[in-house]
Amino acid sequence: MTATAALRRCGLLAVGLLAAGLSTGRPDLVALATPFLIALAVAAGARLGDGRRPIDLRVTKPEVVEQDTTEALVRVTCDVDLDAVQVRLGSRGFASLSTSTIVTAIDAGRPKILRMRLRPDRWGRWQVGPGSLKGYGPYGFAQDTEDTIADPIDVRVMPVVESFHAAETIPWALAYAGMHRTRTSGPGVEFDVVREFATGDRPRRINWRTTLRTDRVHVNTTTTERGTEVLILIDSQHDAGRAGASILDITVRAAASIAEHYLRLGDRLGLIEYGGHNRALSLGAGSRQIALVHDWLLDVSPPSGVGTPRSVEWLASRPLERALVIALTPLLDEEAAVRLAVLRRRGASVVAVDTRPDDARPATVDLVDAIACRLWLLEREMLAGRLGELGVPVIRWAGAGSLDAVLFDLARMARGPRQAVR
Repeated sequence: MTATAALRRCGLLAVGLLAAGLSTGRPDLVALATPFLIALAVAAGARLGDGRRPIDLRVTKPEVVEQDTTEALVRVTCDVDLDAVQVRLGSRGFASLSTSTIVTAIDAGRPKILRMRLRPDRWGRWQVGPGSLKGYGPYGFAQDTEDTIADPIDVRVMPVVESFHAAETIPWALAYAGMHRTRTSGPGVEFDVVREFATGDRPRRINWRTTLRTDRVHVNTTTTERGTEVLILIDSQHDAGRAGASILDITVRAAASIAEHYLRLGDRLGLIEYGGHNRALSLGAGSRQIALVHDWLLDVSPPSGVGTPRSVEWLASRPLERALVIALTPLLDEEAAVRLAVLRRRGASVVAVDTRPDDARPATVDLVDAIACRLWLLEREMLAGRLGELGVPVIRWAGAGSLDAVLFDLARMARGPRQAVR
């Protein structure tokens, strides 16, 4: 333990009053110095130096969702009585709903648990801690020479899953059963067309009204329901916008919502991040894949170095022909459009979802900046129009139902004759 500034002030005041009282013969000044002298004697006689102060840190929920709260529990034990201990808790990525510094008294041999409520600032992998504790003697006249430190605890903050649904129509259907309507005739409940009877048709499908009118046997056909493969592409090369609503914030939350929607329908889904980091999550299905997707999204980040990896060739090598490809990109440069055009040339059904927030635009200080910003926005509109001409529709992310119309158009194009994309 070391002396604090309070001890020095108290000592100087006591000595000054005592010296003034004795030199001037005023007993009132000596009386004023007496309480300070008693406090110094009590502080000097206290046993402070040998006490152990172990500190244990844990959280009630090591995995939380954005906008949720968790509690940090700090358990403190001491071998001696302390009039005060000061507990500080670092929390990178968290906002403290209560004070991050707590001062309390500790009785020897009686553990005390201190609680601090925390709310995450955004999704990601964050840490609660380290926690530090410093003990103080009577009247705050002595303190620990070194803080007692508790190791930090890793906490995973999952992105918010927004309400989302998409049309059941899909451009490509797989062989296994699923929840999506297709244009493939087969067992099902949704009516498709009436056609002439062919070998293999079931008699119970005969449409007697049309048969009697045309003198030829006709049957009702239905569309079968199949599953599909969905690949979500995440463009992480750029990030802009205010904290909590930036490009990557919108991208990650949209990816989590879309992935959970299709996985709960029984489809197979995978993730690909390009631009910032070239990495992929293999196709999978079921609740286990949902957990893997949420954990995988926590590592989405823009490039850390000056140079960015070449992702055009890497994307071109991925097997995407029979999958529904949903690309989440802000379309801030022509290279982002080139990547999607390459995928379309290889025959993939690509939907580009614009994840740029409205406030992520160049700052305008004067009229020249305003004109330049307007020209930049027009170039983005032209870029989106050129992608549309190549068969890559571009839509803005708007939550539930954002993809309905474009998925219907893609399914219609997939049923038509294939045309080479140049």
